[in-house]
Amino acid sequence: MTVAELKEYAKEHGVDITGLTKKAEIESAIRDALTQEEENEDNVIKELHQEELQEQVEEEEEEEEEEDFYSGLDQLQYFGQGGEERTHANILFYARSGAGKTYLSGTAPSPFILAIDPRGHDSIPKKIPGRKVSSLSEISQVLEWFEEGNHLKHGIRTLIVDGLNFVHDMYLTEVGNFMVDTMGAKDPDLMPISGQMKILRSYKRMLLRMVELTTLFPVENRVHVIFTTLDEQVKEDDLAPFTIRPKFGSKSNNEQFPALFSIIGYVVPVGEDDDGNLTKQRKVLFTEYRGIMARDRLNIFPDVVTDLNLSDYLE
Repeated sequence: MTVAELKEYAKEHGVDITGLTKKAEIESAIRDALTQEEENEDNVIKELHQEELQEQVEEEEEEEEEEDFYSGLDQLQYFGQGGEERTHANILFYARSGAGKTYLSGTAPSPFILAIDPRGHDSIPKKIPGRKVSSLSEISQVLEWFEEGNHLKHGIRTLIVDGLNFVHDMYLTEVGNFMVDTMGAKDPDLMPISGQMKILRSYKRMLLRMVELTTLFPVENRVHVIFTTLDEQVKEDDLAPFTIRPKFGSKSNNEQFPALFSIIGYVVPVGEDDDGNLTKQRKVLFTEYRGIMARDRLNIFPDVVTDLNLSDYLE
């Protein structure tokens, strides 16, 4: 190949030959780049193989659990009202920015705030303990602290997870950087479907881990868990009415994740009273209404609550 052909080849394959003019130098740079690319591919293959082995181990463990499950069916469990013991609630508040989600969450009994939203906690009118976090590992450390019962000595009875929409951004950033550093991707925004699925599964596992703080054993380790996130207006087609639902991140997140929560409350934006005067009363909707997603599976709250004080409803 001529020097011109080598330069064209390097350009097509993203090989940096800045400052190189001699044929031998360009050939050496291309060889080094191809060798590095092969090493990256080998590393990816090794990681995929490790994931396959891990999946195989998990499948074997699931088979063992399935055998245990069937052998224990004679010990009946009971669910629904009056069935499974539900001592604590998981609640999702959602609304547009500034509607009062975090303010209302702060009325829960003896709260601790996991501040993912960098400024949401400014609206809480009293001093409460908490921790600002900026990475997934920091969130995991806080959850582990609760799981181990370390909150008991501080008298904490509620965990506020403030700003779930920011968690999705963390996954995009951290998984995107992983794709760049490990798989040689040039742009974390151009993430393949495998990376997107990794985010979806990991995000869902973390949410389940948070929700399960309400059902820990021993029972005294349990806490109420209150989540906040933004809202999203959805219009499926030109003729369909708008629907309002919680916003977690991607479209698939927004469609699937609401099923994880027992109680979903929509914080109605501040508006006018019957006389047309501005009112600052905060109303929370706990039942489906005109396309607004809301529910209370635990039957704790009325359909609509004005100036909600969570400590009046949660033990």
